Amino acid sequence: MNTLLPILQSVNDIFWIVAQVVLLTCAYWIILRIFRHTQGIYTLFAVVFFWLAVNFLNSWVNVSVITYLADGLVKILPLALVILFQDEIRRFLAHPMVWVRRFALQFRLRRDRVMRGEVIRRSVDELVKGVCCLTTDEKWRAFLRDYYHVDLEKERLQNVNTGALIALEGITGLEEIRGAGEQLDCEINYRLIRTIFYPGTALHDGGVILRMTRSGLHITAAGCRFPMATKSDGPVHARTNAAHGMAERTDAFVLMVSEERGSVLRPDEEDPHRMHRFESPQELRESLIEFCRQNERAIVEVKQKDVHESAENGESGKASETVSKSESHQEEVAEVKKEK
Repeated sequence: MNTLLPILQSVNDIFWIVAQVVLLTCAYWIILRIFRHTQGIYTLFAVVFFWLAVNFLNSWVNVSVITYLADGLVKILPLALVILFQDEIRRFLAHPMVWVRRFALQFRLRRDRVMRGEVIRRSVDELVKGVCCLTTDEKWRAFLRDYYHVDLEKERLQNVNTGALIALEGITGLEEIRGAGEQLDCEINYRLIRTIFYPGTALHDGGVILRMTRSGLHITAAGCRFPMATKSDGPVHARTNAAHGMAERTDAFVLMVSEERGSVLRPDEEDPHRMHRFESPQELRESLIEFCRQNERAIVEVKQKDVHESAENGESGKASETVSKSESHQEEVAEVKKEK
């Protein structure tokens, strides 16, 4: 027992040392986060440098005047810090919910990562099933039957290719193009894709716009007129030209089913004026899943950036508003003086 006491005491001492180091590290990190991208960071460096210089002179020269100055600085340091950094402290205390939102966003993303992956795969599978129903290629029909276990006879699929144009929205919005079509808000379903592009319907000649939501891919508009391409190497069909035009102007995933050959195509990522042909449904499925995941990560980064900028620009916006009000007041006073 006597031998364990020194060991426990040493472990306790090490624990408190580590705890102190962690607390100091967290405090330094919070201070740097408060002063980052502000003018106060230079003032902070100046205060730290001056404090170190006074302590160095006090320990090296050991003059009573310098000792008195160092003791006085210790007494007035808290008040001096509040006066020097009042703007940074006010901004930090005025936006406590920003830190809560950041933590909640990160926690929600970690919690929903597995769930979101399953939602993306389920929505992509519905889209791939719809594409498989539109083409008569035997490879795509076999994938529909064997992988998705769809009864082809029960579905009564046509023996002719059905042309289609689908755009999966990325970071850049498609509000103008969506507004010119028929507004919808429904979860994607392969039978709904078949119905929209059926030649007998009024919406089959336009494009469909999809958007990734928390519950999966949603059809937000149908019968949309996509913008035409500004450059063409030769005569192309209207549907191909529209796919090129959409790829030129947006970062959407544009998918096209050829009515003549039944090929599944998309504009090439490096050259939007060339078409990439998907050789198999597996390739299309993997490309769609990768696009949805990248798009989701990009949206999250944009949201985090917006939250961070709103926190840092909140005080600057209030200051600019105060300056503009004071300037307008000065102009009114000058006009009154002129009238007098």
